[in-house]
Amino acid sequence: MGGEGGKAVVRKMVETELVRKRGRQARAVAPLLVPKRDQLPFALGLELCGARASENPKERVGGAWTLHYVLEGCAELTAGEEDEVELHLGAGDGLIIPPDVLRSLEPCHGASKDKDPRLDVEWEFASLVAYLPECLVDPDLAHKRRTSEALHVAQALVEQNWKSGSPLGKLRQDQVVQMLEGAKRRHGSTSDESEDADLEGSEMDGTNGGLVSLRKLKDVDTYQMPNQTNRLALMFDPVRNQQINATFGVEVFEPGHITPLHVHEDGYELFFVLSGSGVGHSEGHSFDLEPGSLAVFPPKTWHGIDNLNVERLYCLELMLPNDMFAELVRSGKPVGVLDDDDLCTLINFGCG
Repeated sequence: MGGEGGKAVVRKMVETELVRKRGRQARAVAPLLVPKRDQLPFALGLELCGARASENPKERVGGAWTLHYVLEGCAELTAGEEDEVELHLGAGDGLIIPPDVLRSLEPCHGASKDKDPRLDVEWEFASLVAYLPECLVDPDLAHKRRTSEALHVAQALVEQNWKSGSPLGKLRQDQVVQMLEGAKRRHGSTSDESEDADLEGSEMDGTNGGLVSLRKLKDVDTYQMPNQTNRLALMFDPVRNQQINATFGVEVFEPGHITPLHVHEDGYELFFVLSGSGVGHSEGHSFDLEPGSLAVFPPKTWHGIDNLNVERLYCLELMLPNDMFAELVRSGKPVGVLDDDDLCTLINFGCG
């Protein structure tokens, strides 16, 4: 399951084991995609930070780019050594950090009075985190197929950072709902818009020659896919971020949308459902998709996602490596940015 040309890898956040992150206070992770188990050349996890996470030292991730998408809460990121970069993260933000960059993540002060470091129920900051091995996303290596090496790199990072801590129990449905609805409950329209404007599309050097890139959902260029009704808000792609051979964004499936079955020659395509529901198809099999569920379609796998409901379906979408996908998206119709209904649903921004 999950090998090239095989069936989709389908997972749900609910019932995923949550473990304390080794050597870290008030940090926990739920490994959603594990490279060796799922036969994938990258890893995906849910990371939670509590109030005492600020007491942790900085850390590095070697051999892989780190991709974040903030589900709930706010935090301050510090990256680099001599010339530090400081960025404010909030719900709906995308962040990508190069390999070996020293970084720390500190939840915003005063977001909650809870100081429980066990993170069994409460947290200040929730983020999806992906490890994208350098050997797979380096544009200079695009002519080589290095999925086996990438799998080993990603698995080593999972073993080091995600699988060696003490168990904290399984994620419950109410916790998943809390995270996915958290932007509406605690952030969104109450955030400081002037601060967001200062960080619009931030791309910060000063991290030992690397580039830390932050994108805010409300500012991301959006395209309607060629000859289809779905739209994709491109957060990161090789056209804008030439140092990575991967594409990441938020895809919007309109009610009644049917995706023609198709394949990607080299790319692994990941979908993570943020809001709405749909049906996935892979090699003659179908499965339901709901908030907190995800699917990965390996290369050469016939697949598609349909939205047969009356509400829009919102998914994070990652294509790794890019496999000319960004170029396809950009060949569609530019539609500006996500509309008010989209932003209201995802981050409670611009709601009437």
